[in-house]
Amino acid sequence: MKVHTEGKDVDIGIDIQIKSSLLYGDRNWLTYVFLNILDNASKFTQDPVEKLP
Repeated sequence: MKVHTEGKDVDIGIDIQIKSSLLYGDRNWLTYVFLNILDNASKFTQDPVEKLP
């Protein structure tokens, strides 16, 4: 993922405002899914990036 974000002004973070969040499922599959989403977002994000509220 770092390869796709180099040279771009991109910060990747998480902001969870729920006190308790549980996610049930296969740990390996969920890791794959989330990393794939972040990877695609970093590949296809163009400058300038607008923050969502």
